[in-house]
Amino acid sequence: MRLKYYDRNIRDKWADYLTHTLHHSKEELTMLAYKMTFY
Repeated sequence: MRLKYYDRNIRDKWADYLTHTLHHSKEELTMLAYKMTFY
């Protein structure tokens, strides 16, 4: 993963958002996490 500590706040916010909106879809969550990591 290329995300480092300076992205922690952003990742935490996204994690909270995704947890509340897509917690029923782990595949979608994984895809978004992948995109966040490599884009």
